[in-house]
Amino acid sequence: MSLRAKAAVLLGCMGLVPLVAMGTWSQSVARRTTMASVLELHTKVAERFAAEVGAYIEGMQDRMRLALVTTQASRSDWKGIETILRAVATSHADIRSLSIVNPKGRVLLDIESGPPLAQSEDLSQCRGRADPICWSPAAGAAPSVLELLEPMPSGLHLRLTLVPKSLLDAIGTSHIGGTGFALLIDRKGRPVLFPESLTAQRSSTVPAWPIARQALAAGAVGSSLFQDEAGRRQVGAYAPVPAFQGAVLTVQPEAEAMWTANQMRRSLVLVLALAALLAMAAAFWLSRRLARPLLALSQAAAQVAAGSFPETPLLSTGDELQTLSENFRRMVAELKRYSEVQLDRLLEAQRRLEAMLYSIDDGILMTEGSGRLVLANRSAIDMTGLPAGESVDGRRLEDLPLPDEARRALQTALDDPTGPVREAAWVSGGAARTVLISAHPVVLPRNQDLRGVVLALRDVTLEREVERMKDGFLHSITHDLRSPMASIIGFSKYLLKGVGGTLSAEQTEMVATIQDASQRTLALVNDILDLARLEFRKVKLKAAPVRLGDVAERTARTLRGVAQQRGVSFKVELAALAPVEADPELMERLLGNLMGNAAKFARDNGLVSVSGREEGESVELCVADDGDGVPEAFRERIFEKFEQVPGTRKGGLGLGLTICREIVQMHGGRIWAGRELGPGAPFSVSLPKRQAAPAGAAPGAGA
Repeated sequence: MSLRAKAAVLLGCMGLVPLVAMGTWSQSVARRTTMASVLELHTKVAERFAAEVGAYIEGMQDRMRLALVTTQASRSDWKGIETILRAVATSHADIRSLSIVNPKGRVLLDIESGPPLAQSEDLSQCRGRADPICWSPAAGAAPSVLELLEPMPSGLHLRLTLVPKSLLDAIGTSHIGGTGFALLIDRKGRPVLFPESLTAQRSSTVPAWPIARQALAAGAVGSSLFQDEAGRRQVGAYAPVPAFQGAVLTVQPEAEAMWTANQMRRSLVLVLALAALLAMAAAFWLSRRLARPLLALSQAAAQVAAGSFPETPLLSTGDELQTLSENFRRMVAELKRYSEVQLDRLLEAQRRLEAMLYSIDDGILMTEGSGRLVLANRSAIDMTGLPAGESVDGRRLEDLPLPDEARRALQTALDDPTGPVREAAWVSGGAARTVLISAHPVVLPRNQDLRGVVLALRDVTLEREVERMKDGFLHSITHDLRSPMASIIGFSKYLLKGVGGTLSAEQTEMVATIQDASQRTLALVNDILDLARLEFRKVKLKAAPVRLGDVAERTARTLRGVAQQRGVSFKVELAALAPVEADPELMERLLGNLMGNAAKFARDNGLVSVSGREEGESVELCVADDGDGVPEAFRERIFEKFEQVPGTRKGGLGLGLTICREIVQMHGGRIWAGRELGPGAPFSVSLPKRQAAPAGAAPGAGA
């Protein structure tokens, strides 16, 4: 959204929002006021009709009491009583009959003053209960009937039956608004007096109206909003008629009752719409005047960002915008001068950087945040075997014509820039190369935001070839030493047995020393040869179920004689471990080296503990002593050939842990040294319970 549009929207909202808020508040107040007036009107109508009904019933009851008093005072016979009652029966047009009945409901004297009425089920039930006031709602052509019962001193009852036409006329001729009306309900909620506009079918649903239930339960005057049987919202009020526990209801559709408020709302919406159009037009005109100078400055700033320095027009607005334009002109002039000074420096720094990158022997590759290459020096192009003249800028590794091995190795380093240095081998330019790859993330110093990755490639082909030649020479020498050592050991045994003649005590000691030294030398030669066989995978795994607890127990018994010379004891806790699929002989060699080292480096009268646990599909062993521990700097190096912690040399060439590493890696496991300097040096081994690859095919990294 442009600045002009934002300003127009802001100014329009500033003018329109208060107007809308005021209009909404006014409409809400008007609606609440109208609703209060409507409910007050309904309440007054309901109270007036309730008073009329109560007065009507009380008047009829007074006529009955007057008849009783007159008959008692005159002490008339039945003929005289009939005359008095007939006078009462004809005193009001609504009276249909006046009767004297016994407690069982039998009519002893009946005086009719109008057409006979059919006895409805409701009247039958009332007469059976001897209710003092009983209503029979209108049904079809039959009108609503009211029956009053007054006790006589002789145990008889005076019963007055009426058709309350005067009440019905009053209710039928009274209208609330256009379609509002009033009705009278009995204590069951049934309408007993209602206008003709309330059809018989609809009148049957009145007991289910919420306002009917409220009126009967409240026993007081009230009003409410409710929904009728058709879901239409209605406004109503109610007033109780205590004489027979009924109530008068007034009902009017809410839309009709609130017509004035709704008309006001529609008028308000129209006024607000017109005001909104006027406000937006004024806001657009004003925002255009305000935004035009800023747009001119914005266009000039865009040109500066693109590298050009135009003459910025001076705004003559006479306000803060003019001051802004003057400051902007000065800034552009300073930037132009600074760019001219710095351009030569930047070009010179760039030439120096390019010369440095293309002169070093190590290969350098750099990617941006999206993984696209932005830099590759000459050495990197030579090592990866890219064709001469091939451009790498903006391209991904998978798009370059690299050897598959080189692409995989470089991609692995890019995916994990904080990982260790990796060694990879591939063929480029017809020659095999061995390359060390180290990755480093490129981050901003301020917020550590990752902007790319730098890969450093070092060609170590010659170093690895020299190491292989050295290892081959060493293996050849040790192989040639094996036979002479075996001969020396054999002849020393014969000499000690006296085959060449009896030896003196001094000669016997000298020959025994020769035999011990030869055996140690032969053991070292065997270690070197075994390591060479493991490194070049000339040892094939003969996998079988192996219980490591049994192997550890046998190894402890074998080493116990030597260990007891220094008071060192063994504690093996591997009985609960499940068997693993491994080479039994190599497991013997693994535990022998680990437990032998632990016994050598344990303190005098110390303890070597062998424990283990199961971790999912793997088994983890831990061989620990109580010696001086392994420094952190040697926790990785100690597994390399001929590496020993300074100051702890106790015989051997430092090949035992290297052999252990090769054995573990051949089984698809891993080995590591735990804990820094402190009590003990635990060595942990993790081995899979099952061999995933064929015997002898497990990958391993040679030293």
